[in-house]
Amino acid sequence: MKKKIASALVSLMMVLLASFVCLVPLGSAAVKENSRYWAMGGRTTSHAQLGNRSVVTTVSVGSPMSSCMNITFSDAWYYNATYGWIVNITIPYTSYVPGPYSYEWDSTIGWIRVRSTYPVDGHGWIFLNGSMGDVDCYVANNITGAYWKSPSPKAGTLAAAPGKWPDPGSDGVGGTGDDGFGDGTKDPKGSSIMYIVSTARTEAWTGSTWIEMFKYNWTTVWTTGTAYDIVTYPGNLLNGYNSTEVGQPWEFLRGADPQHLGDPDYASVPYDNPLWNAYVTYASSWSAFNITTTFGKLNLLVEETQKHVKEYWVAAPPTGLPPGYYVLPDINIASDSDETVDIFDVVICAAAFGGKDVMFPDRKPPQYPDTNWDPRGDLKDVRGEVDIFDFVVIATWFGSKLNRYGIILP
Repeated sequence: MKKKIASALVSLMMVLLASFVCLVPLGSAAVKENSRYWAMGGRTTSHAQLGNRSVVTTVSVGSPMSSCMNITFSDAWYYNATYGWIVNITIPYTSYVPGPYSYEWDSTIGWIRVRSTYPVDGHGWIFLNGSMGDVDCYVANNITGAYWKSPSPKAGTLAAAPGKWPDPGSDGVGGTGDDGFGDGTKDPKGSSIMYIVSTARTEAWTGSTWIEMFKYNWTTVWTTGTAYDIVTYPGNLLNGYNSTEVGQPWEFLRGADPQHLGDPDYASVPYDNPLWNAYVTYASSWSAFNITTTFGKLNLLVEETQKHVKEYWVAAPPTGLPPGYYVLPDINIASDSDETVDIFDVVICAAAFGGKDVMFPDRKPPQYPDTNWDPRGDLKDVRGEVDIFDFVVIATWFGSKLNRYGIILP
């Protein structure tokens, strides 16, 4: 039963985007832009140990447009000739709208649900010039903290104490050479680092109300470069587990999205263009140990990618859509989306048609997602079911695309 509980708890902890620690960067950086961004899904793999039970691995792909947040961009400020121009980013915690609860049925506990919230503002940096910042994050984690790992320039030294973030150096900006970020090769323009914390709250259903089982803060580092983590904790079931995820810099500032190389409609745009920050993919690989739960200590190694797309369009959106559809529903994220609603997106939705996730209280236990359930197809109201309303959204946007001029209708 405890193994089932471990599986249930881990499979619910996949809603991890959150806030960041406040840092003071060099130079003056007034607020220039505050825009809404929608999470267009991603991929999460969690390796977990609960007490002395077996490791559980869960992979999920989030529902597009299931959560959103504002990102505030500062005026660009000049560091020096080595690191060029930098933009500070902040996510106001009050702007975050979390996705729906994740539910699971356990034969002993009953219904369990989890949702994460943002307890504080988030912060990070974007390098506007190419071959300036070095944003990769290579660490080894254990109960004593996270340590920089080769090819980090500070391999073997402490990166962060448990529950903390890496020291960004005396300048307060990660990726600038006085910290442990990087692999020795400077990254493209639009590269970025973010520090994140979320509060994950797990609750159980008593038959009349939800009661808290436990909650904890999950601190992580996100990058548009490579995120690597390995557990070095002899005697722990996670020892030797490792993960690698890779993000993509801010577009269309970079102008080098692999899906659009050579296409002038997707070429680089300058900073200050309305779509210099149209979308980004952040990656994270991080571990946490000794999380106190009702069922023993929980240890986690979580790897994740998240794509965020700006709420923006030039042409008016198609008619007949529910309120809030200001983001192109390009749901083929698992295979690198191409910013176009095409036949691949239709096929994903069609294959998932009629599929249901575990839902409370609409389904009776024992609960398992339908075999054809795919959260990417759940578009209209993210209620855990793919039906005709979701298919209408995809069909309505069919042929539309997002490029450097905005969302272009067919």
